[in-house]
Amino acid sequence: MFKTGIGIEMRPFVKGRRLILGGAKIDYPMGLEGNSDADVLCHAIIDALLGASNLGEMHELFPEDDIKYKDISGLRLLELVNLKLARISFAVENIDVILACSEIDLAPYKTYMLLNLSHALKIDSSMISLKQSNSFFHLVPQFGDGISAFAVCTLIDISEPAEEEEEAGSEEEYYE
Repeated sequence: MFKTGIGIEMRPFVKGRRLILGGAKIDYPMGLEGNSDADVLCHAIIDALLGASNLGEMHELFPEDDIKYKDISGLRLLELVNLKLARISFAVENIDVILACSEIDLAPYKTYMLLNLSHALKIDSSMISLKQSNSFFHLVPQFGDGISAFAVCTLIDISEPAEEEEEAGSEEEYYE
């Protein structure tokens, strides 16, 4: 069985923070607003994984007002979600991400981001597609300048197949 999820994360730029995407330190004078490292790439993937697996929402699992998540790495949060997926017998089959950022050329960092993500998820980097667009962030104008990430993931059920059950009865048995 395959399951698919979608994740979106948008964060504005702020002064006084490092910019982290996919665990890579990006050379830029501002970072992104947030309690954790505000890694929108990891956060969008987490949202997609949680959506596909019905494990809740990122802000429920890792509340922004919880001090234990202050400045925590998005890669670490991704590892924790991957452990939850393994406990319910799901594994990542594929991830497709668009990073919307008009301010920075992210191409020099792509290899590092892919390696970091694949390491955190324990998958081959060929299972992750990472692209940059310059146009999507401004779909939400109240945020101003920043970075958005849009992720779609596919999970595969890795549990043992169940033995065949008896054939279900007719609809009349269920709807009277």
